[in-house]
Amino acid sequence: MKDLVAIALWLTAGLAAVPALAANVWQPLCPEGGLCSAYASTFIRDGSALVPYTVNNGQRRVWIALDTLTETPAAFVCTGIPLPGSRCLIGGAAGGGVFDADGNALYTFNPSGLDGLEFLIRHGEMLQPTIHFPETSPPTIVTGITEGGAGTSVYLTRDEGLSWEKQTPNVGMWGWTTNPRRARTNFTLSPDGHRIWLVPGPPAPGLWQTPLVADTGGRLDFTQVTRVDDGSFPADVFQLRSVPAGAALNGGYTIALAQDGMYVSTDLGRSWSRAAFGGVVDDVVFAYAASADTQVIAARGSVFISRDRGQNWSELALGLPASRYALGAENGALVAAGSGLFGCHALACDGPGFAPVHPFGTSFTRVTEFYHPGLDHYFITGDEGEKTFVRSGGAGAGWTETGQEFWAWSPTWEPASAYVCRFYGDPVRGPNSHFYGASAKECRGLLALQQSLPTGEPRWNSEGYVFKVSLPSSGRCPTSLLPVYRAYNNGFARGIDSNHRYVLDQALLTPLRAAGWISEGAMFCVPANAS
Repeated sequence: MKDLVAIALWLTAGLAAVPALAANVWQPLCPEGGLCSAYASTFIRDGSALVPYTVNNGQRRVWIALDTLTETPAAFVCTGIPLPGSRCLIGGAAGGGVFDADGNALYTFNPSGLDGLEFLIRHGEMLQPTIHFPETSPPTIVTGITEGGAGTSVYLTRDEGLSWEKQTPNVGMWGWTTNPRRARTNFTLSPDGHRIWLVPGPPAPGLWQTPLVADTGGRLDFTQVTRVDDGSFPADVFQLRSVPAGAALNGGYTIALAQDGMYVSTDLGRSWSRAAFGGVVDDVVFAYAASADTQVIAARGSVFISRDRGQNWSELALGLPASRYALGAENGALVAAGSGLFGCHALACDGPGFAPVHPFGTSFTRVTEFYHPGLDHYFITGDEGEKTFVRSGGAGAGWTETGQEFWAWSPTWEPASAYVCRFYGDPVRGPNSHFYGASAKECRGLLALQQSLPTGEPRWNSEGYVFKVSLPSSGRCPTSLLPVYRAYNNGFARGIDSNHRYVLDQALLTPLRAAGWISEGAMFCVPANAS
């Protein structure tokens, strides 16, 4: 056990060589050195998450295995609609293409015949998502747009995008840009599998459906959609999730997320009632695709789970910072995408999430440094409430401000960025100090070691994610950002509590190095000011 303690203390010296170990907490998925975007892809396949990230100003994607947190082979994987012959259709109303098994584009298409994205940005909204409907022969692919004042158009193809049929539904619809942070579900396969359901939104309240294919000569018909519900369908629904009807669920099981909460139907969409969970829900997934028993939701800045078909809920957020999340699930593996990207393996993250922090502003936070001469320790925080607490003596007498500070982004900052994780030891068992890191390896490694070490041993304990930064490349920051340098007091080797200092001015580290501290170089890249 002492070896594990030594590893934990050694890791904080900046020697981030401990492998990324999985633990029973939500883990950051962004690759080492990468900056992950907010509300990124939540696609999961075979226990791995597809992670889009930025490194050296280039956009990349990588698969991260949720059980080991290691990169998996970067072979082309269809994130759209699988087609016969290992081909893949990716796209929507604005255009798309069909790709072979190696990711090469076989052909592209523009189903609307319009001027693609530029037209949509100015005049229309995409209808979501593109649907693969298997009841026709060959199967039909459905997509659509709203065309400003020209109404709604639905596009269907039965030859994988080579030719398209345009239909004008007999109801008006709203598309996804009505609320970009909640991509509206306009099309979904009905639980019985024989129709397509439509959620038009406020232009046509209620839940609607196409006629049975058998009644329309083997083709989908959006010109004769009829209302499904009995008037109980909630207003302004932005998402539907269904478990198909079967022997155990004759009427299927469908969850609707609306602006005023969550609703459930178990009779093929006819009647709807409020779910047991109260309040607005941002996203919902079934942990296992064919079962309604295990449900996971994002709500109240956290993630919750029900293992009894929605009757009782508990928090499934251990290690997760407070944020608004989009979810992905596959066979018990979960991904949560918010102001960062996190993964949970095997539904094993039971417990409360980190409390929200209260930074200086909504986009920036001013990180202030304190010093305690008796401890010879430095401490930084961007939380204005915590600063007031320290200044008032709440953390003990002797802490004073050094006058050193830097700006960082708030934890809720959404563009591509890196979370800074914060850990604290223990005033008795040690180390009586805080540690901050933006390295995915450092944060993952310490989270895993915290889970491995018993409570009575000296260890670093996670206190969440406190602000966001950019990351150096080869030790250097972009010219538009300032480097924050980190130094380590070499406390483990010297037999004292480990401590670190974070400063913009390298000259401040010169007397520390003379006293035995180790300079670790630039660790963060931060804005020069809050503008």
